[in-house]
Amino acid sequence: MPLMISVSLILVVLILQAVTLGGCTARVPSRLTPPKSGIQDMVGLALAEEVYLNFKRQAMVKLAPALGSSSIYRGKILPQGTELIFKQQRPGQLYLAWVPASRLLLGEGKPVVILTGHEIKSRAGVFRTTWPQRQAPVISSRFQAGRVTYLGLVKRRLYPLPRTFEPEKERSVFQKSPPSRIELTYSPDMEGWGLMTAWHDSPWLKAILLNPPPGLKNHTGEKQKP
Repeated sequence: MPLMISVSLILVVLILQAVTLGGCTARVPSRLTPPKSGIQDMVGLALAEEVYLNFKRQAMVKLAPALGSSSIYRGKILPQGTELIFKQQRPGQLYLAWVPASRLLLGEGKPVVILTGHEIKSRAGVFRTTWPQRQAPVISSRFQAGRVTYLGLVKRRLYPLPRTFEPEKERSVFQKSPPSRIELTYSPDMEGWGLMTAWHDSPWLKAILLNPPPGLKNHTGEKQKP
């Protein structure tokens, strides 16, 4: 009997993670759509994401974003200080930010993008994760009006926290704290794994991508244009 209860609690935790903080087993097919107008005057910035649920003893499960959640990444352009919000159109897609070219390409100093954190809204509430200032990724790349620059891959890892299951405490704990500790890590993704779905499903994005990762052609079998 105790074994059955233990297994049941594990299943509850898995379902809770899947529903509230970015995971379900069914992935929605990616289908990006280009901005309606003015793309020739804008610079596109793209981020890919992978979400993992981590347990003790190195157990790890890869998740797909939950349908009922809204997820964004935040960043800044330096030295201008322009704030960025990377948004998804649907779960399972790239995160895109569009910036007026005049705000990115003009001014003194070579512009760089710094990632500052992540935010997700779900039925469990709003949860925010930030990079410590010294660890925040600073990304230098090429930028061009009318083109999209791929910035790399963020891995979001969820570590379940111990929870109390007393009925009188359950609701208050659930409302006041996230059920996971969240860690963000960044990779330039030179192999281009994070672009695979968008590369096949979004011809318009492939046509205006400024910097396809060098390793991407090894996975797609296609010759890439500069």
